[in-house]
Amino acid sequence: MMRTMGGRTPTELRMTASTRSSSSMGRTNPAKPRHDGGKKCLCDKPAAEHMDHPWKITRAGRNKFCNQRNLCDLRNPGCFSMYTFNDHVGYGVLEVLQNLMLDYEEAAESSEILNIGTVMALFIMYAVDAREYGLLEESKAESLGPAMDKKKWHPHEFASYILAYVRKYDIELMGPSKIAQYIKDVEADVALSDTAPNTASADVWGFAKALKAYTTREGNPGAYMAGRREHHNSKIGGDSLDLTTWTSAERKAKSFKRKDPFGKAEIDAIKRGDVLSMG
Repeated sequence: MMRTMGGRTPTELRMTASTRSSSSMGRTNPAKPRHDGGKKCLCDKPAAEHMDHPWKITRAGRNKFCNQRNLCDLRNPGCFSMYTFNDHVGYGVLEVLQNLMLDYEEAAESSEILNIGTVMALFIMYAVDAREYGLLEESKAESLGPAMDKKKWHPHEFASYILAYVRKYDIELMGPSKIAQYIKDVEADVALSDTAPNTASADVWGFAKALKAYTTREGNPGAYMAGRREHHNSKIGGDSLDLTTWTSAERKAKSFKRKDPFGKAEIDAIKRGDVLSMG
């Protein structure tokens, strides 16, 4: 069953709950009552009223996170009794992830991350967990900052560089229950670039260059394989595999029942610009 979603994305910080007690760079998760949807627990409470709590997220951030699953569902023909090509779902998820990369590129220069301590801690946690699965073991050295500095870094050690920034700017890590152990796991003597990372033209880590190379290399093969050759181009991301962007005739041609899986209500909602989600 499909339903429409609202589009409100306020940016104020809100609380999200954690059931684990933890220590994070000297801060211990406070005791919390059982979750009751925000009636007595801290869920959805303004973070400004509970600044000692280690888990904070903006409403916009939470909505964006939840919406990614929905956007993946809309790129899954199986949800609508359709078949297009074998890898539609996989390329659809890739399309969603690429859109996040483009969102980051657009927002990176002007964004202020209010819960930076939690975000950095989560990336450090990811690095440690990934190594347990044999990932992030080796990588080639890349330039760090301007070429004239002649500094190099290894991408698989990114967590060590995050920790170096934490120490340099006195950022308080918080959130994950084992953050103290994660810090020990990624502790390393690494040198940061002398260029300030928040300068508009800095691109200390070569993100713009890497994104350009990735875009040139990958393009948009999913659209071609789905038979939507007019959408195939050298750009990444987009919505060519989102079935709500297809015409009724295109969906009908790929439907097992040879009929558009969307009814009048869903089609009218799409025309209004509403976002659909699986009910």
